[in-house]
Amino acid sequence: MNEAETILVIRSLLSSCKSSMNVLVLNNEFRSETGIDIPLFGHKNFIDFLKSIPETVKLTGNYPNQQVSLISSSKSAHIVALVKKQRSKCNAKEINGRLRRTKCDTACDCRTVQIQRQVATEEYTIQSL
Repeated sequence: MNEAETILVIRSLLSSCKSSMNVLVLNNEFRSETGIDIPLFGHKNFIDFLKSIPETVKLTGNYPNQQVSLISSSKSAHIVALVKKQRSKCNAKEINGRLRRTKCDTACDCRTVQIQRQVATEEYTIQSL
């Protein structure tokens, strides 16, 4: 997969989400869609690669809560506008301290919460060792 194809996949993943997406969620979504890890094209890590394409994405916040949002081009602006107008219906319930999704039209926010909890748990485990 070359760099242009990688950027196209990232753009399509971000355009399908109403709001910004967590960096870790984007990484997992890319892997689940393509079956491979994101190629770094000479960069140290995924975040450095995202920083190298400022015409496509905008990064906000600090890792691990860093958010990625799409910078829409004139060609994709109408699609982004349609996605943002969609109704989001998310019936996520927390049962026994875990997020359970019963029905969710846009699962971006639910996945963000799940991954943030996983990262927090892993950090706590590492600190307690």
